Amino acid sequence: MPKTASNMESIAMAYEIPELSVRLKIKTMKKVFVLCSIFVFVFYGKQSLAQESGKVLLPKISKSYKGECKKGLAHGNGDAKGVDTYSGQFKKGLPQGTGTYVWQNGDYYVGDWHKGLRSGEGEFHIKVNNQDTVYAGIWKHDKYLGKRVVLPTVTYKSSVERYSFKKLSEGCLVSIKIMQNGSVNTSVSQLIIDGDSGNELINGNSFCFENFIVPFKCSVRYYTMNKLRKAQYEVKFDFEITQLGNWELVLNN
Repeated sequence: MPKTASNMESIAMAYEIPELSVRLKIKTMKKVFVLCSIFVFVFYGKQSLAQESGKVLLPKISKSYKGECKKGLAHGNGDAKGVDTYSGQFKKGLPQGTGTYVWQNGDYYVGDWHKGLRSGEGEFHIKVNNQDTVYAGIWKHDKYLGKRVVLPTVTYKSSVERYSFKKLSEGCLVSIKIMQNGSVNTSVSQLIIDGDSGNELINGNSFCFENFIVPFKCSVRYYTMNKLRKAQYEVKFDFEITQLGNWELVLNN
């Protein structure tokens, strides 16, 4: 059986060898001290490295920086100040992730960033003719693309092979196309489209509702032949629109 420090100390005590017992205790205490020193160095070393002064690559917020960094650049969470200010996430010296940027004139943006540019979802608060104005939605390469698209919700479906919703433009219209084998389904019969608001109309091969009020609930019912034209079955599809727009719904059987 191997003689561990604990066993050796027990032997020393049993045979009344005080010098050996003292030496073993001192040796054990040294090991504990060394381990504690390593832990303190690693922990506080990492903390000091994480909080060291880092460089910000955007000139207008590069005067001072306080926060996390990596390889001499702002990296992680931090606050940068200059002519403008920024508080949020950084990557390789540039705002990336989520953060708040405040311009010198008081305008500010809260949202997503990528490589120092507004990209993703966010809100830009500015004054237009002394009126508070907010551009909320999707941004890409520092340009506002428009409001975030909220797709309609399907509340019930039966015997639908696949479907798709697409927002074509701003407006107040939903057009419904029924397709089969890549073309308009000509075997549709007993079609009923019931919406809780708006006006029903037919536009070419599409069945439409216009001037509806959101939330708009709609129910589609019809019979169709299968792809082999050998049997008929009923199709049921219910959906709800919560964002105004010119929408296109394509049902495939």
